[in-house]
Amino acid sequence: MKKCIIVYESNHGTVEDCVAKLKNQLKYETEYVKASKFHDVSRLADFDLIIIGASIHAGSVQSKIKEFVTKNQNILIDSARMGLFLCTLSDKEEAEIYFEKNFSPEFLSKVECKGLFGGTVHYERYNWFIKFMMKKITKSSEDINKLHEEEITNFAQYFNK
Repeated sequence: MKKCIIVYESNHGTVEDCVAKLKNQLKYETEYVKASKFHDVSRLADFDLIIIGASIHAGSVQSKIKEFVTKNQNILIDSARMGLFLCTLSDKEEAEIYFEKNFSPEFLSKVECKGLFGGTVHYERYNWFIKFMMKKITKSSEDINKLHEEEITNFAQYFNK
């Protein structure tokens, strides 16, 4: 069976939730690991598919994802296949810009499939400051679920072909 690794970061659980959904739909032997905990990059050569997953906060992906991709760009570009997904509450047009803003053209040229999986707000997962900021940004004190389940499915199906 082909092997896949999903390297991700998740501040409040949305990316991690998407990773689990994606893993269940991929027809690969799949493992996943946070970028901050993945130290043996020589293992990347063992995988047929590498997927990078991150969320957007104030227009940027997590620093650990940027660091991982920048530090390992040559290895990632030489990999067999690569996918990239972002989680964000932004609409699709705005969210598309985040790919170019956060990743180099060389890296993006290697990415076969990019996914925008939507986002969530779960106030119980936040500290008081994040709760305050999210209430201001979203103009709501209610949890928000704008995950695009069909995008996750389409992303998985693309690589399952």
